[in-house]
Amino acid sequence: MPKNQNSKSYGTTLILDQRKEEVFELLGRGIPADEVAKKFGVSRRSLFYWLKKQGISVKQLQKQYKKEKEEKERAKKEKLAKLGAVPQSFEDFLKLEEVKKFYDWLRARNVTTTTGIVRTLHKACLALNIHPLQLLEHEGKEKLTSYIADLIEEYSENTINSVKAHLRLWYKFNEMQPPPILTLKRYKSKVAHLVWFDLRERFEILRVAREMLSAREYDLLRSAVMFLFYTGSRAEALKNVKFEERVYKYNVEGKSIEVKAVIAVTQEKGRHGKRQWEKPIPYEIYERYIKGRLPIAEKELKWIRKTLKEIYKKVLPKDSIKYKFAVEGTGVKSKIPHEIHIWRHTAAIEFLNSTDWNVGLVSEILGWDNPEILYQVYGRMSVEKKVAIVYKVPIERPPFSFLHSDWKKKARELGLL
Repeated sequence: MPKNQNSKSYGTTLILDQRKEEVFELLGRGIPADEVAKKFGVSRRSLFYWLKKQGISVKQLQKQYKKEKEEKERAKKEKLAKLGAVPQSFEDFLKLEEVKKFYDWLRARNVTTTTGIVRTLHKACLALNIHPLQLLEHEGKEKLTSYIADLIEEYSENTINSVKAHLRLWYKFNEMQPPPILTLKRYKSKVAHLVWFDLRERFEILRVAREMLSAREYDLLRSAVMFLFYTGSRAEALKNVKFEERVYKYNVEGKSIEVKAVIAVTQEKGRHGKRQWEKPIPYEIYERYIKGRLPIAEKELKWIRKTLKEIYKKVLPKDSIKYKFAVEGTGVKSKIPHEIHIWRHTAAIEFLNSTDWNVGLVSEILGWDNPEILYQVYGRMSVEKKVAIVYKVPIERPPFSFLHSDWKKKARELGLL
């Protein structure tokens, strides 16, 4: 064979040399030679020429793959057969080699609810009387399906989703597909984008609160709603927030400027449990309304919930969706009041409006792990806004402020701010 043909042949099969194990596996699994050749960008003829040089045939690869697969299955069965009964105590459960690795895997990812996740796994294993490794097998998945189906009859949707999310992590850790029963339902709401407080309602909430409460009580309630509005935080953040004053330097048009900022550091719900969020809050808002007033104790949080509910009753019409959401509460199997969570809705909508619907930016600053959730649940653009954009109506973007324009002026006149 001429020298140039030799070089060409070598260049064609070089990729096969570099990914030899992958080629062998695909052919051994029974993937047609034509498809394998196409995957690696060589001709079928070149593939077989290369195999001949390796001293092996497709049939031999398939036979070898089958033998290795059977050996792995046998080893797995022997391992499962040696598994004892699942420990009754959680402490002993944590001592299992596989569970300890899972626990460490979660901790390495800074999952603050690691213990709760492993407890969920333990409860499932106790209920089914099987070792956690058996949950990864077909029979274990079938038993788990029945287990979850029974839970659905007894517990709320939120609780079930929490259990599912915990168990899904066990499968993720083991790099296996969870059973379909563990599929999480996407959180949707047909009315969420309607359930937020507009400028007038925020003004009225402060006005009614000032009439109802003493100066000290009003000061505390105002600090809470201001914090919730500017950070989009959940109720738990009112109890655990820590404020850090930091100085950041920026280069603007060749000039160095310093910004004195306040960062609200909170521990709140994340995709896999509680996580830490760092949220900038306007310095003047912090200094004037929040500093020295937060965090609060559980007793104060309960008082804020109760007081807000009474205020909403005086501000909102009883037949409005906002009244039903914040006062009467919503839920699948029980009524869950949303006196505080409605402020997260409000923060999301107002910030989206002030940033021309920049979902990514809002999710980063107000604290959403998944921007898609922000869009699906909170971030639905109003028809009025859509029309303005399509018809190129020059509308002014509102500032991200608790009160602004005439409402802010009026609030100051009444001593609300």
